[in-house]
Amino acid sequence: MLHPRVNTGAVVLGLIVLSLAAAAWAEFDSRGWRYVRQISIPGDLPDGPVVVPLMSHIIEKCRPDLGDLRVVSTEGIAVSAAVGGTDPPRKNNLLPAKIYRIAKRPGAWTDIWIDKGTKTLGSGVLIGTGSRDFVRKVEVRGSDNGKDLYVIRMDGLIIDRKEPIPLRSLDIEHPLNNFQYVVLRIHDDGEPPLKIESVSCYPPMPEHGLSHPLSVRMIENRVDAHRSATVIVAELRNNDHPLSDVAINTRTKDFVKNVVVHCSSSASGPWNRVFEGAFFRATSGDVGKENLKVAFKPQACRFLMLELAGPSGPPVQVDGIEATSTIPFIAFDHSRGRSYRLYYGNESAALLLSPPLLPSSIQAIASASSGIRLGQEEENVPAPREESRTAMSETKSVGLGWWATGPALLLLALVIIVGIMVRSRRMRRNRRRGGRRLLDMS
Repeated sequence: MLHPRVNTGAVVLGLIVLSLAAAAWAEFDSRGWRYVRQISIPGDLPDGPVVVPLMSHIIEKCRPDLGDLRVVSTEGIAVSAAVGGTDPPRKNNLLPAKIYRIAKRPGAWTDIWIDKGTKTLGSGVLIGTGSRDFVRKVEVRGSDNGKDLYVIRMDGLIIDRKEPIPLRSLDIEHPLNNFQYVVLRIHDDGEPPLKIESVSCYPPMPEHGLSHPLSVRMIENRVDAHRSATVIVAELRNNDHPLSDVAINTRTKDFVKNVVVHCSSSASGPWNRVFEGAFFRATSGDVGKENLKVAFKPQACRFLMLELAGPSGPPVQVDGIEATSTIPFIAFDHSRGRSYRLYYGNESAALLLSPPLLPSSIQAIASASSGIRLGQEEENVPAPREESRTAMSETKSVGLGWWATGPALLLLALVIIVGIMVRSRRMRRNRRRGGRRLLDMS
């Protein structure tokens, strides 16, 4: 209980300031967001993470990084949410491995024994070497005890070429396994052995997201012999799903070509460049390696154009193309009985800080969330702020200043409360001391 002389009005005022400042931070201010949709969630969906796909007609009105998406609950509170499926999976987070033995038979092969340290899942290896200009066949075997070997892959290939287009491909994909020890046999075929500097292991590739095949119709397939180029223009029959992967089918052998991918809403352009890299196919005896697929950020478009060109070699004959959509999504924790709205379209919105971790199995969560529907797009009309509090209704300027200075008022309230508590404690201590003096005098 507070001492009677303590200013209880100041305490009440401090608590009011504290609650108002907290409310100012918690409530979502929709000013600046152009669009809103209702998120309809089935009533029988249990509490937990849900996944809402983001189709082309949404992402084309968002910022490129999709950082302006917000999920807001019935109470007008922004819900913690995470956006996924915006980037292709990358072979990062390499697991280091220790090379503990190298055995060579000059001109024939080089064996490299590596220890991953524990039985961890792996999907491939990356060889580090300072050697240049080579093509080597690689066999991969695994072991649990460092003695008994089991075949993992027999037809791996690593490549380093300077001409006609620089190409360096030192990774070898293999079936998923959890061998602790891995043995690589590099066939030298009469060439000097490679200078091996390191070997790293790839963990299992992360989920790419919500993948969906797209129907594609080629409307142009022409060859420019002068610059050894092939140009493909294609139409996506369903542009509700954003484009994220393109692959070609070809019978051409042993080539390296630069590839550029463009997207557009019209067959006549203007064209937006979304990817630049290389397609290649290489063989060494009966072993081959190729890369005929590219992945990029999901693009809302109706038409795509591929350009394959190189300084030498004949143009690549493209027999067909395949396209895939990896649909971006927003994931958040749903509570039964609540409804939610999706806001988007705000170029100046700040990125959400510390987004939650994405669910471990997006496909499973998305399947369970299949009954969720987004309502029709509406122009967002922010509701006027309520100014029913006496302190805020005196003048408009005072009201705006009150909300704008919420953090300062919160700090002031805390200082007032702490000061009152210290003063009350000091007064009680003085009173007790005064009582002791009276007893001593008696």
